[in-house]
Amino acid sequence: MSNERGSDRGYFEEPNLSLISELQAPLLGIAANARVASSKLNSDDARIGQYLEAIEFSSQNLVRTIDILLRSRDALSGNLALELEPVHIGLRVEEAIARLAPLCRAQAQMFDFKPKKGLMVSANSDCLELVVYHILEQALRSSAPEEILSVDLKLSGQMAKLSVKASGSRERATNFRAAIKKAFSSESNQRFGVNYSLIASAKLISVMGGGLNISQRKDGVSFNLTFSLSRQAELF
Repeated sequence: MSNERGSDRGYFEEPNLSLISELQAPLLGIAANARVASSKLNSDDARIGQYLEAIEFSSQNLVRTIDILLRSRDALSGNLALELEPVHIGLRVEEAIARLAPLCRAQAQMFDFKPKKGLMVSANSDCLELVVYHILEQALRSSAPEEILSVDLKLSGQMAKLSVKASGSRERATNFRAAIKKAFSSESNQRFGVNYSLIASAKLISVMGGGLNISQRKDGVSFNLTFSLSRQAELF
């Protein structure tokens, strides 16, 4: 994938209705759940806790979306110096899964993940947590309700490979791949309708020396992330 810094900066600075739309959905969720919770405050309904949990998740999800967009823009413009360090990628995956628990419950989904102990990658800790979270979230939203999503972490040569299998359609995989390819091209037109948090994740992964590949399967989509092993990695 090519990476032209000038076009990358414009990608996140130009006014774009797709970006506004992506931020709008979580805000609408916050407002709707807040109204429901307020109407229940004087009752003993146990569902109040569920509404409040949904409010917290929606607001935190919005914060993370904004955070990854800004970090990607700043990293590509040279305004954010990413310090790479040994990071336990398995722990970051577990943390992201825990944060996505409300969305899993809402859609009756779950992750199947067996962490590998001691696998350290060279990355920026905060950025790694953000990209893992957004890839897992995208996989959830791409899958049908009541699905079990497989998350696999393993060594692949001198790289750590994180694979997330979603049960989305092959058409969605094609659209995802086209969006990522366009994000790393010099084209500046026809950028409406793409997923900006997914593109920002791909760019941050690239800045950290890793890669994101989205592949088609018979029953859905695979998100494959690769990161360089830290020299301090404890191999098993």
